[in-house]
Amino acid sequence: MFINERKFAKDCRVFKHPEIYKDVIDLFIFKNPNVPAHGDGKYSMYIASTNGILLYEGIDKKDSSSIQVQPISNDFLNTTLSLEALDCNSKGQIVFDLKSSENKHGLKCYLKTKQEEKYEYPLEGPKKMIKFFGNYIIEVKTEKGMDKL
Repeated sequence: MFINERKFAKDCRVFKHPEIYKDVIDLFIFKNPNVPAHGDGKYSMYIASTNGILLYEGIDKKDSSSIQVQPISNDFLNTTLSLEALDCNSKGQIVFDLKSSENKHGLKCYLKTKQEEKYEYPLEGPKKMIKFFGNYIIEVKTEKGMDKL
């Protein structure tokens, strides 16, 4: 279904983020599980950039000044996110490949600003892709000219 430009302009929201997060990789929108069906603030959003991930809480609130924006962690000061190696599930968990300044890779997972240590472990190098599959995480890596799960 298409909507006309006038209706879109009326309903459209613009979210501005700090300059440090300008190199955006991806964004994910998910439903907050504990908000009533008719409640305000049912949806949240992650904006992932190479310098970190911002969490926008309650992006559908009527009063846009009450939308909270915060980084999910301050661990990104000496690290960068790998391009394409991140995913978010419907529960709001976000998983990604984090590269340190020593070029070491590690898998990290957060639920909003809480680290999910169940999924945290070092990786054997950069990943091409990371995806949730139920309670598991699938990683794709390149090994001597071929992709391997």
